[in-house]
Amino acid sequence: DTFRAAAVEQLTVWSGRIGCEIVTGPPEADPASVAFRTAQRAFEEGFDVAVIDTAGRLQTQTHLMQQLDKIRRVVGKQVEGAPHEVLLVLDATAGQNAISQARGFSEVAGCTGIILAKLDGSAKGGVILPIHEQFQLPVKFVGLGEGINDLAPFDPSSFAHALFDR
Repeated sequence: DTFRAAAVEQLTVWSGRIGCEIVTGPPEADPASVAFRTAQRAFEEGFDVAVIDTAGRLQTQTHLMQQLDKIRRVVGKQVEGAPHEVLLVLDATAGQNAISQARGFSEVAGCTGIILAKLDGSAKGGVILPIHEQFQLPVKFVGLGEGINDLAPFDPSSFAHALFDR
């Protein structure tokens, strides 16, 4: 994420908290070049997982969506079959706009799953039902806050209970 102000600093703090390495670039570096170096380093050092966090964007921001496509292509050149997983982070409070986000990002990035964020508030995330129906994207994780342990595996039973509980 080279687009958002203070993103590198925030990601550096989080990598320190969880004890993982981070690959960064100079300010305003081409995000695809940072992604390429990340994939290269992960491959060369035999890492099991490399996470590439891209800047938050709207599917209507054409230049940023083209950048996302470029990131996908350069990572695929570095590691055969990569990216192996593409998770779309959707805000549970986004409502119906999340459907167009899922459509746009799936077309460009080839999403393989969803992280449904901000389920710690009053939002129930019901929009995920038509998204799953239309795009066959499974919800893999839910965000329940901003703490280190607040990303949890998706539990369909708990989600359904919370969604329909009166």
